[in-house]
Amino acid sequence: MDASLLLNALIGVAVVGLLLYRQLVSRKVKTDGGGRMMLILGVIGIVQLTEFVENSGSIGVSAWAH
Repeated sequence: MDASLLLNALIGVAVVGLLLYRQLVSRKVKTDGGGRMMLILGVIGIVQLTEFVENSGSIGVSAWAH
């Protein structure tokens, strides 16, 4: 068996093991950053909407219906 193939297999097993461990360990849920994230996403959405309207000219009725 080639040494690089064995090393790649060991790295793959280690990564899968780390991922499984991180998925199964219990952690506290952050509750303090939700408002800030909504504000950031809202600002990004408004900026993109204004750029879209400036570049395309208008927003049709069908765009608002979806």
